[in-house]
Amino acid sequence: HLLALFVSVFIFYMGIEILSDALGGEQTELRYVPFVAAGAFIGVVINYFMARYKIYVGEQTGSESLKADGYHSKMDMYCGIAVLVGIVGSLFGMPDLDKVAAIVAMVLLMISGYEIFTENIRALLHPNEEVQHSYHAHGFHGNKKMLAGMGSVLVAAYLLSGIYTVQMDESGVVKRFGKVVKEVSPGIHYRLPAPIEEVSIVNSSNIQKVETGVQELLTGDTNLVNVNLSVHYRISNAMHYLLNVKNEDILIQSGAETSIRQIVGKSKIDYILTEGKDEIEASAKEALNAIMGKNETGIEIVSVQLIQADPPESVLSSFQDLATARQDKS
Repeated sequence: HLLALFVSVFIFYMGIEILSDALGGEQTELRYVPFVAAGAFIGVVINYFMARYKIYVGEQTGSESLKADGYHSKMDMYCGIAVLVGIVGSLFGMPDLDKVAAIVAMVLLMISGYEIFTENIRALLHPNEEVQHSYHAHGFHGNKKMLAGMGSVLVAAYLLSGIYTVQMDESGVVKRFGKVVKEVSPGIHYRLPAPIEEVSIVNSSNIQKVETGVQELLTGDTNLVNVNLSVHYRISNAMHYLLNVKNEDILIQSGAETSIRQIVGKSKIDYILTEGKDEIEASAKEALNAIMGKNETGIEIVSVQLIQADPPESVLSSFQDLATARQDKS
């Protein structure tokens, strides 16, 4: 009986850990879902046969601890089924089912721990009294009040899954059946649980960077120059960004390449290589912001840096000779 009590306390502890992880953990993208689902299914099958075996041996030997462990394995089987539900939910675009499944697993563990604990405490307090073990005879299915409580917890967990937090440096957009209904500001908010509504959150203050890569461009005086831009940007309008942008890096690279090509095509090589850097950067930023705004991307260009502006290697020696000749003339 004492070992059975220890098992029940351990079950309670595991249930609290699961609840803490479910409510406090961040949403992560599941990978290798088919393999995880197959592993969960195998775990359910193994726990089923292990539970039956432990309970059978415990009844034959009169070991309360072994029977308690058998019903613990049975709860593991039900938890495994809950995990499968969560995995399938994420596979079909309902990631919130993962947390709901975790809460279901917690409830099942708590029920198992409660029944094991109360029955063995009763057995220790009344050693000469024959006790009918409800978890032996019926498991948690025999307790109607407990089933009603479990159902209430599941409904409450489903409704509470709609609570979410938007941090001070974030913006959120709520979609109802895929249609945008509103944009949300920082704070604690509520949405209808999945699959009715879902929220997408973006970091609106994080400055990100993308480079165009080296381009060989033709200047206004028909010279060649290698140019590379570094573009720093942030998300200024979450709704436009989530609706109109799929890959912001490719979008910004294309816009920056178009902008710098037009600027270089109107400039002379000497201007680009000497005093024109600041003006080129300002012109590229203005042109790129115009492109982002025209297409309603929700992206703001913070700065543009001209990190490379050199003649191609094939003509570099000629430019060096020209620079030397100019110095000699001066």
